Amino acid sequence: MGTVAYFYSNVAVPDTVGGSGLSSTATALIAGSLSPTGYPASFPFKLRLSPRTSSEEVVKVTSGSGTTADPWIIVRGWDGTLAAGHDTTQAVEHGLTQEDLDLSREHEAADSTGTFVNEVLNPAVLPHGLPAAAWQGAALGLISSVFLTSARTTVNFTSIPQAYSHLMLVAFGKTGDPGVRDDSLQVTFNGDGGAVYSYVSNFVADATPGGGGSAADSLNAMPPLVFATNATGAPVDGGGVVFFPGYSGTTYAKMAIGISGVGQGTNSGQYSLRVRYCTYRPASQVAITSMSLTPQVSNFLAGSQFSLYGIS
Repeated sequence: MGTVAYFYSNVAVPDTVGGSGLSSTATALIAGSLSPTGYPASFPFKLRLSPRTSSEEVVKVTSGSGTTADPWIIVRGWDGTLAAGHDTTQAVEHGLTQEDLDLSREHEAADSTGTFVNEVLNPAVLPHGLPAAAWQGAALGLISSVFLTSARTTVNFTSIPQAYSHLMLVAFGKTGDPGVRDDSLQVTFNGDGGAVYSYVSNFVADATPGGGGSAADSLNAMPPLVFATNATGAPVDGGGVVFFPGYSGTTYAKMAIGISGVGQGTNSGQYSLRVRYCTYRPASQVAITSMSLTPQVSNFLAGSQFSLYGIS
């Protein structure tokens, strides 16, 4: 069964059973007014016969206008009610029934395959016309997260799933470099340490937000982010976010867009903000299946954290 879509009207005028009445097996219903007013012009919709009595029956209208020449064609005993005979002058009303509320609850209870409770929605017809990924997985999924309890020179993400459209890396921490105030986070893909990486950068630094820029090519790793270092008086925190669009494609070179900075919190002369655009261009374009992170100098200190996410 596919999605059930009913039609409704706020201006349907209550009517009665017409003709010579309605037997318990009849499938054509004439309104007592012979010209019912305000009922839905599209199908299906529902009618309640003899409402609020022990003989109440819900019927589904599949066609017709309720007139003698064009009676409503109905499906009897709908929504858990029993088909019954209804005499002339018994009330006929259009309105909501239990099924309408149940359909809403079933939609909310869709499982991971897209199949709704009671099979109101089959796996091939997912809600709102959205792709399966919108219902069968989160828009942002954590692939792996690493929190360092001791210093380390390399953090690896291996067997990166190819089910997402993009990747996002969130990284922050410090390196053990004692000489300068910030270090670049170096990233290589698929174990490729060849001279196939490049970047261009803009930055703002220290108490005067003037900044500048830099660029380099034929690098052995891309530097999308900066970390704070362990130098005396250096910033106490650093890191940021890197976006890797189209990581699983095999047509174009891979890119990374990083936003990061370092800060002291008590010294306006110890901060920087950097935006970097990086490129990875191997001889043959391949999907990114692994990623290695290393500091520019020394190692990552304990407390540094790295989280890789997939974006649908």
